[in-house]
Amino acid sequence: MNCIQKLGYTKLKPEQMNVIISFLSDRDVFAVLPTGFGKTLCYACLPLVFDKLSRTKEVNPSIVLVLTPLNVIIRDQAENLKARGLKVGMLGVDKENELAAGMFQIVFSSPEILFMSRRWRVMLTSETYSSCIRALIIDEAHTCKQ
Repeated sequence: MNCIQKLGYTKLKPEQMNVIISFLSDRDVFAVLPTGFGKTLCYACLPLVFDKLSRTKEVNPSIVLVLTPLNVIIRDQAENLKARGLKVGMLGVDKENELAAGMFQIVFSSPEILFMSRRWRVMLTSETYSSCIRALIIDEAHTCKQ
């Protein structure tokens, strides 16, 4: 079973495939796709894909950090991804020791929580995270004023 099927999808749209391939090619990606098109899948599959491509068992599990400016979107996406079998954490919501241990494949935060709390910034620059973060996603960027 491939990573996409594990998340409950049968195939990718060409635009989704292009976004994922760009990530895997170590390029910055700016994806502008219509509402409901499946942008979340583009980053939700990344921890699974990066881990599958990792040839050695000694590599730490992959983490994708997602910044989303709207708390309601964070909760909705987190619940959806948890239902699909991903380990999802939220800064300021989940237990700090589990977050610090890198127990989540996807970690959500609002910009305010991340930038106004030194403890989260310190955690995300720790050895655990610096060796595991594979992507930084800015979701719903059009809602940011600065």
